[in-house]
Amino acid sequence: MVAEAEDIRVALGQKDKNKYPAKRVGADQKLDIALLKIEAQGLPTLVFGDSDKVQVGDWVLAIGSPFQFTHTLTAGIVSAKGRRLGGPYDDFIQTDASINPEIPADRW
Repeated sequence: MVAEAEDIRVALGQKDKNKYPAKRVGADQKLDIALLKIEAQGLPTLVFGDSDKVQVGDWVLAIGSPFQFTHTLTAGIVSAKGRRLGGPYDDFIQTDASINPEIPADRW
């Protein structure tokens, strides 16, 4: 989504109406994900876990904004590690935390 973008701006939510200029500092085309950096002060931070240390049975959280809903959080457990589908998702962590499927914009 941001691979060819020249002007990237990040909105953090409904309470913060600012749109921060962002710079793409990393990307993985296979997973269709990018890492963006913004310059801002006083924002809350989050420490990510280490996927190499996760074990089957660990509690996990999925945080995001599916379908443009804000502040979405779901919880579950790690069901398995090292799963393979034979496609672009190799060695992934299987969880029972609900992650909504992509729905075309004209259907929501």
